[in-house]
Amino acid sequence: MIGLNWARSSNIDSARPAGARKEVSDHILYLAWLAQSPSIELNAAQTTQVAEFLSSSSWTISTLAAEVLLQRGQIAMPSQLKHLSSRELSSHSIADDGAFSSRINVEHYDAFELLHPAYARQVVAVAEDIYTFLQPTDITAVVDVGTGPGVPLLMLREMLPGRSFVAIEPDDVAIGCLMANLQGVSDVTAVQKDFLSYESTASSVPLITSIGASHHFNTAFMMQKAMQLLCPAGLLVVADEFLPPFSRQDERNVALVLHHSAYLLHTMQWLGDGTANDTDIERTIYKEFRRSMTQAWISAREGNGVRAVSICRELYMKMRHEGLSKTPDGDIGSFVRFFWLELQAMVAGFDYEVEQKSHPLRFAELAAFAGFELVSHRRIFATIGESDWAGGTHVFAFRKPAFLP
Repeated sequence: MIGLNWARSSNIDSARPAGARKEVSDHILYLAWLAQSPSIELNAAQTTQVAEFLSSSSWTISTLAAEVLLQRGQIAMPSQLKHLSSRELSSHSIADDGAFSSRINVEHYDAFELLHPAYARQVVAVAEDIYTFLQPTDITAVVDVGTGPGVPLLMLREMLPGRSFVAIEPDDVAIGCLMANLQGVSDVTAVQKDFLSYESTASSVPLITSIGASHHFNTAFMMQKAMQLLCPAGLLVVADEFLPPFSRQDERNVALVLHHSAYLLHTMQWLGDGTANDTDIERTIYKEFRRSMTQAWISAREGNGVRAVSICRELYMKMRHEGLSKTPDGDIGSFVRFFWLELQAMVAGFDYEVEQKSHPLRFAELAAFAGFELVSHRRIFATIGESDWAGGTHVFAFRKPAFLP
């Protein structure tokens, strides 16, 4: 199913403590609720109020407000996007073969991933799980794994004020974007290192988070390393995209097309034909994305995975030759760049072993194998299937047993 947001919970502890949400601001919770429930109509006064949130200095609030308005047919941009899209970094590293930045344009990702459906909502869900399963006084330090350019961490930081963070990111290009985003931020320490080689006192970390990065790791090793670092009863919270269960390469490729297409087509249905300030060039590219991704989705739904993959690869090659700059000419241009990022992620899923994502059940099984207890699981955005364990954006919370050293 496309464009549906499923709020059904498969929490192990289904009855959350009454105070689990009180630490997150009312404005964030209100906007996240609206974004999770796009069929709720807003009157003129409510629409105006949400539009005012767009200019908020809060990464979380501004991004949520843009998603809420887009769902209701009003094209809007988070206030931070203009700065990120116009910023030129002083130095540009060359991506190593096999690195994240060799497959994804990280500088574009830094800015335009803000337009990804449920991008801020997943971080709100992470914060809710943290406050549900840890006492606020126990959250003394946070280790964030695979931070990338760091926008989700900046959002989480807003909901975990007064804590210190260690951001672990191995990629040369991503760490450059991260350092630029952390200018003036004193409570986050960036460490350029692979998580498996990160050194800290064993059993000393109360909280480890990973947002949008778990499929870039050897999952089994990541879980074992997290278990080693966490203190007894410590928490590992992971938000990421997952495919539905698969057993063969062709099944996985079809799932990749359906999964990534769902995020794009969900966005396109609200964009319509764009706005008056869009240039002819970017409107043409937008229409090409809409045509190609619709055809690919239909082919995948019909079981013609070879044709679906072929359509996506052809579009990928066309977009590589377009050479999109970081600065869009209009609103549609910003979304085109997000679509281009999603297409890069899809093709990476076809071609790179490290991108061959596990599905949610297998992810939970690998965590259990490492010794974790699953305490919460939610699918906050559905891309394929009706089961809570099918494709989409998922948030997991795992606890290290208190009896382990």
